[in-house]
Amino acid sequence: MQQQQQQPGAVAGGPLAPPTPNDKFAVPNVKIGGPTSSPNAAATGSGKDQQTVIPNLASYVSINPTLTQMFQQLAASNAAAAAAAANTEAGVGGPPLPLPLAIGNLDHTTLKRSVPIAVDRAIREIIQPVVERSVTIACITTKEIVTKDFAMEGDETKMRKAAQLMVANLAGSLALVTCREPLRASVSNHLRQLLVAAASSPTATVSATATAEGGTTSSLSDTVQNVVDQCVSICSQDNLELGCMLIEKAATEKAVRDIDESLSGALTTRKRHKEMTGKPYYDMSIFGPKSNGSGTSTSGSGSGGPRYPSALPEPLRPKPGGLRNEQLLVYEAFQRIPRQPSTQTVGGTGAPGSVSGTGSASTSPANVGGIGINGIPGATPGSGSSVPGVRFNVEALSGIALKLENSVISLLSAAGPRAPEITLGRIPSEHDIKQLLVASRNMTTSVASCGPLTSQENDSALGFAQTIFKRLYELRLSEPLRLEAFVALLESLNICCRQLGKDLGTWATYAPTETDAQRKLHRTVLLLLLRSQLLQVSDLDHYLCDRVNTGAVIWLEFTVAFVRTAGHEKIVDPNDLHKTMQTLSKLSKGGGQSSAIAQLLRSIEEMRMANAKSAEQVQEQEQNQNQNQQQGVGQGQQLSAIKPVAANVNVSNIPVNVPVPSGADERAFKPTHQESSSISATSLSNLAQATQRAYESIHAISRDDPPNLKQQVMLLLDGWMRLSSDVNGSEKMPQYVQLLQSNGIGKNEEQSERFFRVSTEILVTAVLKNATLDENNQTLLNYTVIDGYGKLILVLMKHLNSGGSAEEVAKQRISLLNQILGVTMRTMMAHYEQRRTQTEADGVSAWDQRPWFRLLLNLVMDLNSPSPIFDPISYGILSVFGSAFHVVQPLVVPGFAFAWLELISHRMFLSNLLSLKGQKGWALAHQLLIDLFLFLEPHLRKIDLTDSMRQLYKGTMRVLLVLLHDYPAFLAAYHLSFCNVIPENCVQLRNLVLSAFPRGMVLPDPFTPNLKIDLLPDIAKSPLVLSNVIGPITSIREQLDDYLKNRQSAEFIAGLLPRLYKDGTKEVDSAKVNGLVLYAGMNAIGKQQSSHISQSLARTAEMDILQRLMDFDDRGRYIALNAIANQLRFPSSHSHYFSCVMLFLFSEAKDEGVREQVTRVLLERLIVHRPHPWGLLITFIELIKNQRYQFWSHPFTRCATEIEKVFESVARSCLTPGGASQKATSVGGADAP
Repeated sequence: MQQQQQQPGAVAGGPLAPPTPNDKFAVPNVKIGGPTSSPNAAATGSGKDQQTVIPNLASYVSINPTLTQMFQQLAASNAAAAAAAANTEAGVGGPPLPLPLAIGNLDHTTLKRSVPIAVDRAIREIIQPVVERSVTIACITTKEIVTKDFAMEGDETKMRKAAQLMVANLAGSLALVTCREPLRASVSNHLRQLLVAAASSPTATVSATATAEGGTTSSLSDTVQNVVDQCVSICSQDNLELGCMLIEKAATEKAVRDIDESLSGALTTRKRHKEMTGKPYYDMSIFGPKSNGSGTSTSGSGSGGPRYPSALPEPLRPKPGGLRNEQLLVYEAFQRIPRQPSTQTVGGTGAPGSVSGTGSASTSPANVGGIGINGIPGATPGSGSSVPGVRFNVEALSGIALKLENSVISLLSAAGPRAPEITLGRIPSEHDIKQLLVASRNMTTSVASCGPLTSQENDSALGFAQTIFKRLYELRLSEPLRLEAFVALLESLNICCRQLGKDLGTWATYAPTETDAQRKLHRTVLLLLLRSQLLQVSDLDHYLCDRVNTGAVIWLEFTVAFVRTAGHEKIVDPNDLHKTMQTLSKLSKGGGQSSAIAQLLRSIEEMRMANAKSAEQVQEQEQNQNQNQQQGVGQGQQLSAIKPVAANVNVSNIPVNVPVPSGADERAFKPTHQESSSISATSLSNLAQATQRAYESIHAISRDDPPNLKQQVMLLLDGWMRLSSDVNGSEKMPQYVQLLQSNGIGKNEEQSERFFRVSTEILVTAVLKNATLDENNQTLLNYTVIDGYGKLILVLMKHLNSGGSAEEVAKQRISLLNQILGVTMRTMMAHYEQRRTQTEADGVSAWDQRPWFRLLLNLVMDLNSPSPIFDPISYGILSVFGSAFHVVQPLVVPGFAFAWLELISHRMFLSNLLSLKGQKGWALAHQLLIDLFLFLEPHLRKIDLTDSMRQLYKGTMRVLLVLLHDYPAFLAAYHLSFCNVIPENCVQLRNLVLSAFPRGMVLPDPFTPNLKIDLLPDIAKSPLVLSNVIGPITSIREQLDDYLKNRQSAEFIAGLLPRLYKDGTKEVDSAKVNGLVLYAGMNAIGKQQSSHISQSLARTAEMDILQRLMDFDDRGRYIALNAIANQLRFPSSHSHYFSCVMLFLFSEAKDEGVREQVTRVLLERLIVHRPHPWGLLITFIELIKNQRYQFWSHPFTRCATEIEKVFESVARSCLTPGGASQKATSVGGADAP
């Protein structure tokens, strides 16, 4: 404890050892409060005396090269003058001729010894008061703010981390701004004293008798004084940042220790509270008398008031549960505040090494401010700027390369088995590796700004680059980070050495390619160089063409894999490789590899068409956006106010002022046939025009309204509102219902329609007119009248009694509800259409869905709650609501999409609908989900979703997750129709549906060794399928049944594929293929006599059809294989059969492309997040484990490094430990060989 008081600012434990090559620029330690030597006490006459108190400081100081040149010129001038004086005859008795400059021992060696001593003395002279003041202020500020902010945070770790980050940054910043000028003056003073003493002394080195006044300054000539002044000015400026950084570092570390000690009481209290009670922590003492920081109060004069006023602004008041993540970011941002390096120069001497920066408060080895990376001047990471005037220095660049490799090795070692997954793109920008690469780029950019390299510099740069290039071929593919890091270093070097880009192409031709592993590495290196634009495409094209023309199969496979990977990753357009593609086109017409080449050419053509289509879509969107801007309605405003509302009944979450699409905007909402919707263009057009027809219908009906109808309705509504707000109003409600019935409302259909229509219009208009704005300029609505109207409908339904039996009254209630909802939906559609018309006319878009949502939500909750009156007719009520929601589906009223999803997924509707006995509500729920998928489908086929569609998709996923958990049998029964409208690219969405299995079934572990699939009890049972399997294939049903029965009509098989196209196009209809595959499989299972399915597959009519589907082009075959994979679900006869089919197609395929697509279909469903269908896992495990299929011998498993890594990762996940030696899982009924 006494030692801490004597040296409160000790930075580290003990002095550092002399720097080694690998740790040359470690930060020196500074001790606060240590002995400060006077100028008289640090003579440099001996080696012992030349040591600085701060260890290794001499390794860090900077001596400007211009000063070295100045001393060299001065020495040469003196030597010449001395020689001239020796040859001159002196007069008798006259004095000898003096030297031109009497500089004593002032030279470069003396300067090099004096600068570290001056910096050391200056730092120790000012560090203690600067650090003590900065740390005190920072600790007080941090303690007060952190104690207030974390008053309700029970996690002491968060509190400690936040306090440390804040106090370190504050203390370091305060010390930095406080010490700069005093340190400059102190360094200048000490250095001047040492240099003047050296210039005045006739001894060998700096005199130990230098006085505080600088010795004999008056005896120095003006020229020598100018030399001393110039040395002092430049050296003090160059080493100012070094001293500031060391002082900042000392302040930072002392502040961290002091704040830990200051908050120890509060931290201990939180820790003890959590261990003893486990309840949330509250420290409200901050709003009482002043606290000592540990939760206990103190008293005394001036401390009776609260530390913080109770009227503190709401955003600043502590809240239960502690700080949220976005609030913690305020504290985390302290460690990311960059330090801008000083770039001042003195006297215009902007020479190398004259600029240095300060790092942040972090003491990372790669972030040493003022010194740069490995002591490279101007290479301070994060500075974002280069240093002008720096010439090429291969030693400095070698130091970066060495440090870079050490950092990469350290990171990969820490990652362990996950090292192959780490790439340069996954590393944060503040990491040492990224900072080193930034430093190298800054350095080479600075060199390039000085003009082209000299011949000697160019040779040095190329020699260094060749060393790095050779190093690339000594690495392993399992460490992609090292490859990317060295290629990035070459990319930086290419900035200043343009010859490198030309020579790399030549070096690549001599790369080692004798073994398969070397060729894989070579292919990866070429791809990285090409991606970094270090290789010319023309040179690469010539190289690949020459290799293919050798006739070697290995080079043909190499080129095919390279072109495929480069095209898929969009590194280069394959069509730019003219010679290579021409050669491959010739070879595709014959030879053993013609199939693989043909498949590659097809893939390239598909990519070209996709890119062209994407370009057309972008151009069309730009045109639409320009048109919308001219109309005053930007396409980006379509759903800007819409937020996710699924599974949330809070009406405040419903968006405000949903714009009504018009013109070109409508295409963003309403899918078209060209956007691959599953329904026809005619049906889409009918749905899109539904709101217009509703508007025309309402307009025509309203012409026959009596003149005073609106006033009468308003009087009735006004009376009801007063009655419903009365405390005793419930007793008079039956009388009011009789009043309404006496006016024909509820009995006369025409009168009822008028009342409900006009009432809805009046109330919605009143709600919108009375809207107000909150402090955030958000529109707030008052739903009082809407809620009262909903209560009126509930009372009407309850007290409806026109006589008759209970069944007749129940039918009357259902009929009344049907009428009310029908009128409400038509009125809403007309209102929507009216707003859209106004949008097209004046550009004002303000259709607000919230009043309509509130009204329908009230009705859903009131009429579906448990009630002895409504329970007997619950199915009828749910059916009426479901039909009404179907009428206003998102394809009809896109602006109501979010509210619609909220309504159909509400617990009082969807849960009640699916819980009806006898599955009576399943069909309606299925129809509503199909409506949702039909709206989402064309949008999900696009790669980039708008923010609004992304939120709607998330809401849909949440609904499906609820269904998967609570009603899995429903999803399993309708899996076919759901898959018909879910796009192929929505793999996870489809997996959710296919992972559902009947409640009560226990799935066997697919990783069980020697699992016998055919012996499972459920494997012989057929699953329930409620989807319409026959519907899509009705046109071929008769001939299909005939062929499945007789297997004689070869004409049917020959003409099958064109009949599976969409009408009027050559695009494969996925619904037809899905139906055909399942129908054929169900027939095959029905005729199956043995459990050994795999032994009889090849001899069936069903297999003829499935194999015929493999004759589609790549797109059609992909759809067909997806249709088969859709049946790989829970244990059942369907999963067993189609698993055997998938494996049979893989093993018997004549085209390697079929095997690759089978693998793709299985793999892309497994690499997404869970859940994964059970049958899918079983099939893929069998495929990769059973030696019968020779899966790992196929070239597509190693066509690219990334693909190979994916296979290895999935294989590790799917195979049990020692799985390579275990017997394969038997799917077909027989043991694997």
